[in-house]
Amino acid sequence: MKNIIPFISLLFFVSIYSQTDSLSVEKEKKSSLKFMGGFNTNRIIFNTKLSDKWSFQNELIFSKIEENRFVEIPLLLNYNITNRWRIFLGPKLDYSLKNKYGFANDTSPTFGVSAEFGSHYDFKNNFFGEIKFDHSFTKNMNTSALGFKNVAKGEVVKLRLGRSF
Repeated sequence: MKNIIPFISLLFFVSIYSQTDSLSVEKEKKSSLKFMGGFNTNRIIFNTKLSDKWSFQNELIFSKIEENRFVEIPLLLNYNITNRWRIFLGPKLDYSLKNKYGFANDTSPTFGVSAEFGSHYDFKNNFFGEIKFDHSFTKNMNTSALGFKNVAKGEVVKLRLGRSF
């Protein structure tokens, strides 16, 4: 299982490089690479412009909730409402790296699939705000140890505030 992280990272960066010739596209401003950090979340984002209003975005997200660590790989289609404001929709792969409550004692998978949509706004000075709605198709965390039942499967709303680098 520990070998899965390099594989996921390699898969992500191969998909980034295979989308376009990055040197020529970078000159034409059709693609961008960003690093974003927030509270308990770090993201690497590759965005490819498809037209004036549409773009494709794939991300590699590392997040932490208490002692639980996750890797998320969303593949999103963006619609740019303005220069700074966009809405997005797409599938997302989830992988649980470490669960404080352990996967050995339950049948929860470490991989998950979900659908994601939301809105993103870029403020001045590289700050951003984002709201996401995730609908999980798989239960990838046992929440009974937390005192909740089946909270980890279903709908999750995320509000993120952070800074781009």
